[in-house]
Amino acid sequence: DSYERDKSAGKSKYYKRRVNKSTDKENKREREANKNRRLKRGRKTSIIIVAFIIIYIPSLFKWFYGNSISTAIIYNGKIEDSINTDALIVRNEVKIEAPFDGEYIPIYEEGEKVAANSVIATVLKESASGILNEVNEINKRIIFAKQKNNKVSGIFNSDIEKLDNEIGYKINLLIDDINNNKMESATRLKKEIDNIIQKKAIIIGNEQSNDVYIQSLNEQKDKLEKQMSQSIEEKSTPFSGIVSYSVDGYEDFLRPDAVKDITPDLFNKLMSEKEENTEKVSRKASMGKPFAKIAKDLEVYLVICKDAETLNYINEDDVVLIRINDINKVVQGIVDYVSEDQSGKKVVSLKIDKYTNELSALRKLNIDLIKSTYEGLLIPVRSLLNVNKTRMTANVVVVKTNYASIREVLIEGYNSEYAVITSLNPEKGVSLYDTYVINPKNIQDGQVISQ
Repeated sequence: DSYERDKSAGKSKYYKRRVNKSTDKENKREREANKNRRLKRGRKTSIIIVAFIIIYIPSLFKWFYGNSISTAIIYNGKIEDSINTDALIVRNEVKIEAPFDGEYIPIYEEGEKVAANSVIATVLKESASGILNEVNEINKRIIFAKQKNNKVSGIFNSDIEKLDNEIGYKINLLIDDINNNKMESATRLKKEIDNIIQKKAIIIGNEQSNDVYIQSLNEQKDKLEKQMSQSIEEKSTPFSGIVSYSVDGYEDFLRPDAVKDITPDLFNKLMSEKEENTEKVSRKASMGKPFAKIAKDLEVYLVICKDAETLNYINEDDVVLIRINDINKVVQGIVDYVSEDQSGKKVVSLKIDKYTNELSALRKLNIDLIKSTYEGLLIPVRSLLNVNKTRMTANVVVVKTNYASIREVLIEGYNSEYAVITSLNPEKGVSLYDTYVINPKNIQDGQVISQ
């Protein structure tokens, strides 16, 4: 019995050990499973926290520290709706031609108004300065011969020496004036030299000398002076008008009576050509060729060519506002001619009568046709809400004591960037120097605006 009890007890312990081992394994597996579940929950929590940081923290930072709503001040301003284009100047011009090869000396400034029969330039042959030098040399020889043939009292020697010095000085001035094309001064100096020579001849006492040599010199001098008079010619204008010394070669066919002959192709060809400008830089004159011109009329014509659709708003006899960009002037013009549609293009002629003197040296311009101009409270178009182009109304968000206030306004005019506005409701309108929200999208009435 004792043996059986011991054997039974041994079996019981064996089975208990096996059960305990099995239980330990199960507990270990359960602990590992719990650990894995905790890790998964931890990863999910981490992902949520990271997402929160990425999404919400910057928003909170901007909420507390940032200024995400940009504002600006309303000021007065001016906008315009305009068309930019190139233009050709057409005038009624009379050319002034040179009588011979040489140089010309302008009497008037470029663009000056001149009366009929006014002398506008002096033309000199190239040989004119050489002839003048010969005349001066003969004058010196005449004086020397008279001194030699007459014994002059010592009382007058000092006077004669002074006159000689004065003659020499003025002759040098005369040569300089001729070389510098100062003809008015040269003419005056020549008269002064002649007067001094006569004074010296009187002192010498032999003004009417019959000396053959002196007579020969005088004859040479007269002959040269005659040649001199033939080498200088004054050119005058038979008409009153505006004088110009800029000849470009277009004078014969860019005339008011030929505007209707200008086609879009011809216009583009003329605009692309390089101008042949003979303005007063060299002042060279060629026989039979123009060196100056007179614009007979005080008005000129600006010829433009644009797409027909762009110019459809223009009709003959309309008054248009023109900005001439080359001289930065604005002038009223009258539509003188509108062509038919030519391959989708139109040619238009605009007559103006102001600032034509400032345009005398120009043939090609850049201008703006100003269709409309508005002036008042200026605000960017992108700062308008609920724009109604039929009623020309919109909303503007202004800031009053740090709160957004939506105000309805009337749009007086606008372009691609700005609009000129006025208040529709005097009690709840907009005023000069009001603060407005630049980008009012998603802004609610009464919202706090941190500035």
